[in-house]
Amino acid sequence: MSRPDFFVAGFYKCGTTSLYFILQQHRDILVSKEKENLFFADEELYKKGIRWYEDTYYNFDKTNSREKVIEVNPGLAEAAGTARRLRRFYSPGTPIVFIVRNPVDLLYSHFKFQVRRGEYSLKEMNFCKKNTYAVAFERYVRNNGKEIKQYKHFFSTQLKEYQKYFNNIKVLFLEDLHRDAKKVYCEILAHWELEYDEVDIDIRANVTDFVPRYPLEKKIHLGIRKCNQQSLLKEKNAVGQYIFKVTRSIEDRLFEHIKKTGIEDKSVMYQKTRADLQGYFESEKKIIEKITDRDLKDIWW
Repeated sequence: MSRPDFFVAGFYKCGTTSLYFILQQHRDILVSKEKENLFFADEELYKKGIRWYEDTYYNFDKTNSREKVIEVNPGLAEAAGTARRLRRFYSPGTPIVFIVRNPVDLLYSHFKFQVRRGEYSLKEMNFCKKNTYAVAFERYVRNNGKEIKQYKHFFSTQLKEYQKYFNNIKVLFLEDLHRDAKKVYCEILAHWELEYDEVDIDIRANVTDFVPRYPLEKKIHLGIRKCNQQSLLKEKNAVGQYIFKVTRSIEDRLFEHIKKTGIEDKSVMYQKTRADLQGYFESEKKIIEKITDRDLKDIWW
C-alpha cells in the first residue's frame, strides 16, 4: 500500500499530461494508472478517508527503497480547499511542483479542449466546426465576460493558498517545457532529489488542434465517459466489472474514431482578441512575476 511522496499539482491545460507520460518512464518513479483524481478537491470523496484514496489510486507496492510515488494531478489546483486538505496528511516541506502558462493561451486552449470534449451545446460545437476556433473564440470572449473573470487570477489565487501550508513549492512554465523539455525534466528531478534517468521527453499530449466532425457522436462519448468515471469509484461485483470493461472499451473506440474523423483546425487566435486579453491579465502576470521572481516578458508578453 502506498501514497504519493511528491506532487505535480497543476494547472489544467498547462502540460501536466505530457509531464505524466514523461515522468512515468523514470526507473524510480511510480504513478497511478489514472492520472487525475478528485479526492482532495471533492468533499464527498474526501470523506471516504485517506485509506480509500490509497486503495483506489495507489494500490501497489514499491519494489525498492529508491522508488517514489508521484501524483500528477491538475485537480489539486482547481478547487479551493485542496491545499488545506492535503496539509492534513503531508508536512509543510513536501515537494510540490506547479506548472503554469500564459493565461491568454490557457484560455484559448481550454476553450478548444471543451469543444473537443463536447462540453458545449451542439449548436455551439457546430458553429465552431463551420467557422474555426479563432472565430468561435472571439465570439466566446465577447459574450462570456463572467466566465472569463474566474480565470483572471486563476494561478496566483491557488499558488498563494498553497504557500500558506507548504514551503517547498517550485513553479515551472509550459513555455519552458516546450522550449527545452529536458531542462525542465532535470529541474523537477532536482527538486525531488531524484537521480537522472534517460527518458523520451518529446511528448505532446492532449493536443486540441481538431474539431469533432460529428458533434452528436462527441456528446454521446462524453456521456459514456462521465458514467465510466463515476463507475470507476464504486465497488463492483463480477458482473459490474464486466459491464465497466465493455463500456470502457466503447469509450476508447469512440474516442479513436472521433480523432480519426476530426477536422483539423490550427487557426490562430485573432490579434485583437489576444491584445484585449493580455490587457485583462496584466495584473495576474505581475503577481506571478513577483511570486516566481522572474521577468516573464520573454515567454508571455
